Amino acid sequence: TALPLAGVGALVTGGGGGLGSASALWLARDGSAVTILGRSKETLEKARNRIVDELGPSAQINVFAGDALDSSDVEAAMASAAGFGNGLGIVVATVGGGVIAPLLARNADDLTEELQRNIVSAFLAIKYAVPHMVANGGGSIVCVSSDASKMSWPFMAGYTAAKAGLDAMVRTAADELATHKIRVNSVRP
Repeated sequence: TALPLAGVGALVTGGGGGLGSASALWLARDGSAVTILGRSKETLEKARNRIVDELGPSAQINVFAGDALDSSDVEAAMASAAGFGNGLGIVVATVGGGVIAPLLARNADDLTEELQRNIVSAFLAIKYAVPHMVANGGGSIVCVSSDASKMSWPFMAGYTAAKAGLDAMVRTAADELATHKIRVNSVRP
């Protein structure tokens, strides 16, 4: 029986991490040709090996070493993912995270770094996925958010602000890209 995502090209940012590699595993389990993007080729190869060990040699996992905050790396990773599968149909943006520290102990550079990691990385994934998905007739983009987008988490002001911003950007992207048959959602694991 055919797998539900057989041959569909997918890209997972942060693909060597916990959420990223778990997302890649499930996409590959359903037949997707998955490209995992991350800064460390060694970490990505370990993730690929774990996935292949679990699913067997038919698992299609491609690694792309690059920075999810670098426009040219993200653009090149999307092209690689589109070529690895039958076009690009799925993007999962998992890059994010935050620092636990009192608000008054942080500075503007700290805040900017958290906004970059949580919002800009997802923005770049969306921006560079769209041309490939339009050419492929549509697709799905999933950004990893957090309950922190709706709740107060003391000592995590930058993270909560970043996840709220991410959710707002996702809602707007979903509205703008629906006419291209591209769904954009956030999940709060």
